Amino acid sequence: MNQIKFSIILMCAAITLAACSDSTDESSDPENSCEYSGLRIETLLIEENIATASATGGTPPYEYIWSDGSEGPVFIGWPGTVEVTVTDKNGCTATREALLEGIYNIMGVWEMVIFEGNVPVGQFIDHYSTECPDIVESKTSMSGSYEFHSGDYKGLFDYSITDTTIDTQIVYNTDCEIEKDQPDTETETTETGEGTVYYNGAELILNYFNGGEEPVIILGQDRIKIANEEYKRM
Repeated sequence: MNQIKFSIILMCAAITLAACSDSTDESSDPENSCEYSGLRIETLLIEENIATASATGGTPPYEYIWSDGSEGPVFIGWPGTVEVTVTDKNGCTATREALLEGIYNIMGVWEMVIFEGNVPVGQFIDHYSTECPDIVESKTSMSGSYEFHSGDYKGLFDYSITDTTIDTQIVYNTDCEIEKDQPDTETETTETGEGTVYYNGAELILNYFNGGEEPVIILGQDRIKIANEEYKRM
């Protein structure tokens, strides 16, 4: 099973020191003030979408708070800048930023909203007779979803795609005159499957257990495209 590996570019540390929260009088005891505590974030690493920070200096224990309010190690979902602030026992703080690349979080359920020809799900594509182009012989539509699971961040996914066909049951003659217009008949076929998703250094790739691969096109944080279909995060 492929594991997703991501690159990270660390920006220069942006360290901000704040006053201690204890009763230390910095003016009378400067060597024990936050300014001289030596507190800083030594490392900021991201692997398998998990960001961790490690501080030195100051007075342990340390508390790590990320820009989204999360504490401790945090799951990073999308490209951009992430910031972490460490606070030591005395209330001194230090902050560091990192610029992330190649980070994508598609975990969760994605519902199909657009299918072939930019047709919204719930609508149908009309298929006309080749001999009589004004007569609709059938209509087709699609619906479905992908679910990307978070187990161990291995990129497992499953999907279900349903194709719907409506046969108009129109009987016509060689002059394209309708002789009978019987009740429509509707059939549905559903395909299900599983696979894994991995990052190839340029894009996310779906690797299906039943064979074949295809890319995931990132259209936005809550919008992706797979094959000719677009999906929205639910």
